[in-house]
Amino acid sequence: MARRRPPRHSRNDYDGSGTVTDGARAWRILEAAAGRAAARGAMLFRLDLATELARAALTPGELGEAAPIAMLDGEGYAVACVEDAFPLRVRALVRFRDGRAAVFPDAAEAPPALEALAHGRRTVERAALVGRGLAQTVLMMPLAGVLEAYAIRRAEREGDLVLGVHWLVRLSGDGRALMGCEPLSRSAATVPAEGGRLPERIAVSHFGATPNEAHHYLSLKHGVALDVLALESETWWRVEGERSEPVRA
Repeated sequence: MARRRPPRHSRNDYDGSGTVTDGARAWRILEAAAGRAAARGAMLFRLDLATELARAALTPGELGEAAPIAMLDGEGYAVACVEDAFPLRVRALVRFRDGRAAVFPDAAEAPPALEALAHGRRTVERAALVGRGLAQTVLMMPLAGVLEAYAIRRAEREGDLVLGVHWLVRLSGDGRALMGCEPLSRSAATVPAEGGRLPERIAVSHFGATPNEAHHYLSLKHGVALDVLALESETWWRVEGERSEPVRA
């Protein structure tokens, strides 16, 4: 893709000491930020996909009323279906390796890490960030010493693409306390799937300097490209799955 001129000075043009960097340095900062967003968006998508695959792999008896929690598990992903009560009990555990799912029904009591994830999900759901009564999914991102969650608003009609309202939520290590929230979109717009199909490309404006993880997640989930106008850097970006590149306006 052709590269646009370096963006005007923004908070991303500073090296932390208050000095404005040159254009090349500014682009490196922007591209590094875009890369981090792409990696997080891809992990979001894989956690979401693991959850849906686990639902499909389990029988109604194995799943029951349990809610699935997806997590990184060694070299792959795992989904634990836990009852919404404490102490936790895992009704079923699904592990994914090399594209295959292995189901372990009626697993033993939940390990401490899973209990923190369950508390975190409950904390986010009670905050009702996307609006009470609206369908949402809470995707957990377990990190060392920190717990993060994404509250992603679901489409009311299957196939539609919801550009917002999505939130990044920071939690205490045990998941019990909400430490902060960051909106990933200020728009509640939905792109309808006409005739069951979305447009091949969707244009959207964004208040940040680069596309964020929600743009990559939505591109991967729906298989579409997003043209994102990052208002802070005055730059158009093309988001396709795990890739994003600055393009000409």
